[in-house]
Amino acid sequence: MPRVILLYPFIKHYAGTVFDLNETIISSDWNDDERIREKQSQHSKWVYFLPDAGNGRSAELYESDTIICPDDIFKNINIKIGPCRITSIKELPMDPVTIKVNLLLSLKVQLVGNVFPLNNKILIACSNEMQVDSIGLYNILTNQKIQEFNTPTEIESLTFESLDPGFYNLQLLNKNTPIIELRIFKNFPLVVTPFKYTNRFTSRATIW
Repeated sequence: MPRVILLYPFIKHYAGTVFDLNETIISSDWNDDERIREKQSQHSKWVYFLPDAGNGRSAELYESDTIICPDDIFKNINIKIGPCRITSIKELPMDPVTIKVNLLLSLKVQLVGNVFPLNNKILIACSNEMQVDSIGLYNILTNQKIQEFNTPTEIESLTFESLDPGFYNLQLLNKNTPIIELRIFKNFPLVVTPFKYTNRFTSRATIW
């Protein structure tokens, strides 16, 4: 799994953002017609699948817009202390008969934390009109369930302090039916910037 540095701002991610991603794939824009492919730049052939472009939606990230992150950048650094971002909150389709209120208006989601590491806890408050029975946390890149929480109370605080940087999907369920989905991106603790035309890098703490 390559660890890459984003060279240029990409949608909602800023330059210097570090990602752990799966191996590159052929771009969906790569034409099947060999005559057309001959006219296409090889740089547009290989892309990374980016599970979340910072807006809750996936995207293809050109390999040429990234650089491999040197192993020593995070040597002796706890990579789990980077801050989280909620990139999207959306209501999932349900049986219309069961929807009595606007669910998004009945839900309050807040990132909490004012000391480093910042924003590694999520406070979820639900009104009486919307009951959440359980919460499932998934790693989007690996498509694996990480944790499942039972929520007998109306307010639940979830912590991401023990998780690696990456792309996560948090589903709130009512009677085993997903009703709300949150997309969460956990940053690496450092923003990394390469010096042009050299093999040197500079880094600074990630604050958002």
